[in-house]
Amino acid sequence: MRSASDTLTGLQSKLEEYIANGALLGWLIDRKNRTVYISTYISTVLNGNRKF
Repeated sequence: MRSASDTLTGLQSKLEEYIANGALLGWLIDRKNRTVYISTYISTVLNGNRKF
């Protein structure tokens, strides 16, 4: 969950790192912008990139 001091790009990078290290699913909840980002190992492989 994003705190007031976190940057969105920093948290997205951390989420990518978790997926790269074997996590199968990651949720990033951005309360500030009222947005949820979901990242999966499958979407990373199929997309062939690291974009959300």
